[in-house]
Amino acid sequence: MRGSSLVTRQLPLTGGFTRGRSGQPIRRITWHHVVGNLPIETIRDVLSSANISATYGIQDNNIGQYICEDNRPWTSSSAVNDNQAITIEISNDQSVMGGTRTEMERRGDQLGWPISPESYETAIALTVDCMQRNDMPPLVVGETLTWHSMFSNTSCPGPWIMARLQQIADECNRRAFGAHTNSLWGVARQVVALSDRERAEALASQLNAEREDSTQSFYYVIERPRPQ
Repeated sequence: MRGSSLVTRQLPLTGGFTRGRSGQPIRRITWHHVVGNLPIETIRDVLSSANISATYGIQDNNIGQYICEDNRPWTSSSAVNDNQAITIEISNDQSVMGGTRTEMERRGDQLGWPISPESYETAIALTVDCMQRNDMPPLVVGETLTWHSMFSNTSCPGPWIMARLQQIADECNRRAFGAHTNSLWGVARQVVALSDRERAEALASQLNAEREDSTQSFYYVIERPRPQ
């Protein structure tokens, strides 16, 4: 099945996903946490038992692929998101584990459900690979980098990942497109959010013209509704 060359083991699911993506391009990444320190094989079993899916699962340096990237996973409680997203279930750090489920949940809540440094680096590398192979735009928090609790009443992906979403976007953009693109993208986002459309369009044009590779526009204006 189509996917990343970084995958450690193919662990295909037979259900809990939709074949195809309803004609939608892949333009989003969604990180999840699995509520525990679980091997990639166990992550697959948990998904299968719940009749849901994710594109990939990670524990430390191991990556499992569960469905083809051409198919829509059932991960984020949103068909709109998952039709466009590669979803990644990430095992929590060993520090959250306790003797019982109750103890583990208490420790996880206290620590913010962290993931290990190895899992974090593996997830970054996998995200960058997916971005480059699928010709994705830069990650923008809340636009192309999404999370489960955007769409459902859940604490996933946990406070540890939530606190690092901008860091994740910045690092992935730097690796995928270069430091120049990444640093200027933040400026463009600020102007789009705070200024009028004419100024935003002008800045997007300026930033695209300043790129070392000007054959493709990475900066574009996103229309955001005003708060009610």
